[in-house]
Amino acid sequence: MEIVINNPFRILGLQVNATDRTIAKRISELSVYTDLNKEISFPCDNYFSVKPIRTVESIQEAAQKIEQYESKLFYALFWVWENPKNVIDKMALNELNNSNLEKAIDFLEKGINQAINENNFSNYKNIFSLYYALAVSEDKVNLFYFTNAIKRLGSFISNGFIEKFAIEIIPASSSINIQELKINVVETIISNATKYLNGESTKDQLSYKLLLEAFDKYPPALKKIVDNKLTGKYFYNIEKIISTTKHLLEEGKRKQNRLGAELYKNTKSDFEFLNIILSKSNISLQLISDKLAETLMDCSVAYFNKYQNSGEDPGDDALRILKYAKEIACGDKVKSRIDEGFPIIERYINNKENRDKIKFVKSHYDFIINKLNALDQPNLITINNTIDSCIPKLGLIETILGYSDLDYVKLCDMIANVSLALALENMKNNPNRTSEYINNLHMIFTKVLKLNISPSLRNTINIIKNNNSFNSSINSSSGACYIATMVYKSYDAPEVLVLRKFRDNVLQKTCFGRKLIRQYYKYSPGFVEKFKDNKKINLIIKNLLDVITKHMGRYYEN
Repeated sequence: MEIVINNPFRILGLQVNATDRTIAKRISELSVYTDLNKEISFPCDNYFSVKPIRTVESIQEAAQKIEQYESKLFYALFWVWENPKNVIDKMALNELNNSNLEKAIDFLEKGINQAINENNFSNYKNIFSLYYALAVSEDKVNLFYFTNAIKRLGSFISNGFIEKFAIEIIPASSSINIQELKINVVETIISNATKYLNGESTKDQLSYKLLLEAFDKYPPALKKIVDNKLTGKYFYNIEKIISTTKHLLEEGKRKQNRLGAELYKNTKSDFEFLNIILSKSNISLQLISDKLAETLMDCSVAYFNKYQNSGEDPGDDALRILKYAKEIACGDKVKSRIDEGFPIIERYINNKENRDKIKFVKSHYDFIINKLNALDQPNLITINNTIDSCIPKLGLIETILGYSDLDYVKLCDMIANVSLALALENMKNNPNRTSEYINNLHMIFTKVLKLNISPSLRNTINIIKNNNSFNSSINSSSGACYIATMVYKSYDAPEVLVLRKFRDNVLQKTCFGRKLIRQYYKYSPGFVEKFKDNKKINLIIKNLLDVITKHMGRYYEN
């Protein structure tokens, strides 16, 4: 790596702990030699096969790089340090002076056989410098040297030895921000690495995944910087597309299935790449996974809800997008929400054959629904007429769906329920029930029972229809004396009132009387319907009832 091979300390032929006076003296000496066009060499020239280039410009540039303490410490981290307290460092430096790079590495590797500590931390630092120098040769990456250089530096930084190293290099009184120095070093390594990065790892190529793994043991703050440098743009791309999709969903100007398909397509490569280079436990990856999955789910649900009852079939597209969401989701909560949607959409898809049938009867179905909706506080005649108008449409629906089809039965149930509910409500609010009124009520019961209603509803209607108290509420409590009302032409005629009083106070109190009342109300409506316009019959009955009511009236007076 250039930062090691042409390190300022190597150009100047200095140790990293050289004093300001030593540095100034060396720069002066080198200036004299370069002015005289004389070459000068130092032992560090032998460390690597590539020799340093010393010109007026390179010397001046090297001097400027280590002029400030922050910069001096930065470049010192990348160069070899002969720790006077460490024998292995001395032996390694001796081999380097004699151009024995491999032997120097062997010595240092023995020094790092155990965990980093006060005795061997300089070995970790120096092995980093040598590995990093050898990490790239002729634009080819040596994966072992590259990744292990980063790992050794990570041990050096994570265990607080960069602070100890700083004490050896710069004056204790210097005010250096060590955290900024660490960040600068890490960002420099990342910047150098990006030149050689490849999506997939090969024998000679550095991958994002390998690079991230090499930084895995770094302090969290530095690890986060690495993650952002290497993955930030991919997260940003996905976030931006998600945000745009949500905005378009809210606007409602584009179809939701297309938004979902485009969201999946446009984030696919970035998302797959992040999954290759990051572990499943990565929090940022988990968060973006769930966010993407939720937005896909929103597209699926919105599309399905909007079009499930329209002419467009949303089933397949909604299910496909929901499967994308399921594939991406990470958190249990998001997965659970997605799973809730599958049965609904799958049932819809499986019911396609029935829906296709319903398409052919939709106009008939809508006709019936509109008729029922139009029944607002109707009279019994209107209810009867509504049932009559619905029956032909029901016949057409039955022909297409079949007699036992559940949707057809449900529609019959709806007509029966609405008609009877409104009729019974009308009965409660109408105490003056003529024979025609009672006939209309019975006709409603008869008609709905002829419909193909469900067995449970049929049973309920029959119970109501045959219930004595119900029939009593229709007839006796209503005061409807059919024949008397027919001949006296008034529900409230004095004679009719006497007869009602006799019925309620006498007949209702005996078993025989109640049976007589039931028989009367069973046959009298038909009798009235048949003879209501026959004047002779009406006159005969009137004369008879005049006599009866006259005697009854006296009885009640006494």
